[in-house]
Amino acid sequence: MNNSLKEEFELAMEDYVIPASKVAHVFEDNSLEHALLVLTNTGYTLIPVLDYDNKYIGMINNAGIMNDIMGVESILFENLPEVKVSNVVIRDYPVLRVGFSFEILLKHLIDHSFLCVVDDDNEFVGIVTRRVALKRLAKAIHQPVDQ
Repeated sequence: MNNSLKEEFELAMEDYVIPASKVAHVFEDNSLEHALLVLTNTGYTLIPVLDYDNKYIGMINNAGIMNDIMGVESILFENLPEVKVSNVVIRDYPVLRVGFSFEILLKHLIDHSFLCVVDDDNEFVGIVTRRVALKRLAKAIHQPVDQ
């Protein structure tokens, strides 16, 4: 990336972040039933999992929930209220640290529709979506950059 374009992106990375207060999430001690309700009601297929101190734990998705309640011959819906989110959380999902670069963001957004942002204490700050990053990239491409 040329230096002027790079500087344009580095200026306001916080503008990319959707704050934690606006992001659907569940807590690690919630039941899978609760997580499935949140996922279904929001229309999302993947959401962050936090602890009660607002620390990022990982992600949960519909597939993980369904895999956990899948029996040999039937789906064990009766297990949904009993099993905790912590049993199926995806712990190796990539995250961004506060101060992330646009290049790192783009690298991870190739494979993921959004990424969580955490601070140095692993506190959940918010998310950055592929949509927001691509809109920002398109705007920069169509605006002349001083050289």
